[in-house]
Amino acid sequence: MWDSQLVSLYNVVSGMYLLSYVLIVASSIALRFFHTDPVISSQIRAALLSINLFTLIISLGGFEIKSMIENGLSYFDSIWNKNDVMLFCMSIVCLV
Repeated sequence: MWDSQLVSLYNVVSGMYLLSYVLIVASSIALRFFHTDPVISSQIRAALLSINLFTLIISLGGFEIKSMIENGLSYFDSIWNKNDVMLFCMSIVCLV
């Protein structure tokens, strides 16, 4: 079971990720309407979304690694933990 500090930290990181995603979408909309060169604005949007995805992967990976260190090999007994690791690995593959 997660301790309350870890749950609080997870909620803060999730909230920050969602807030940054909303800000990136808002800036993408602004770039689309106010920037004159569509190629540069699409590159900026792609860079912002990549940074956001990288931040999410690092934060979620930190939670999974912390859980693995605390639980050892028994971490992989749960199907949910296997699912989390698979999601983390697929996120890295998609980012690359």
